[in-house]
Amino acid sequence: MSRRLVSASDPSIKEHVLGVSNIDLLHGAFPVSLVCIYPRPPAGGFHAVVAAFESGLPSLLNHYFPHAGRIVANPRTGLPEILCNNQGAELIVGVADVALADLDFSSMDLSVSKIPLPYGGDVPLSVQLGGFSVAWSSV
Repeated sequence: MSRRLVSASDPSIKEHVLGVSNIDLLHGAFPVSLVCIYPRPPAGGFHAVVAAFESGLPSLLNHYFPHAGRIVANPRTGLPEILCNNQGAELIVGVADVALADLDFSSMDLSVSKIPLPYGGDVPLSVQLGGFSVAWSSV
């Protein structure tokens, strides 16, 4: 339905660069996703959940500022680093044409794979809201 960038709300946080750890360099970049599925909220429905994320995510990014930046290659070494420039984390709002009852939770690979998780490789954090699921993807 929509895809946009959400920036941290604290203007006092200055742009800076973070190097990645040696452990990150050993394993390389690969997305890690956490999918949380919730019962239908008693009031407000899906639009209330989206509104809560839209209003709360900027404040969350104040505390996890690197997630609002970009993963880039150091021009001198070619090694990855995080440019903490508040370009924004992704907030994706979508609707999957999959009923919760159709998911087989005994086989997560088969069930969760029915929920598409679009993810940009340079974006440290992508949050996808769909129906009553929240998918947090991070590199």
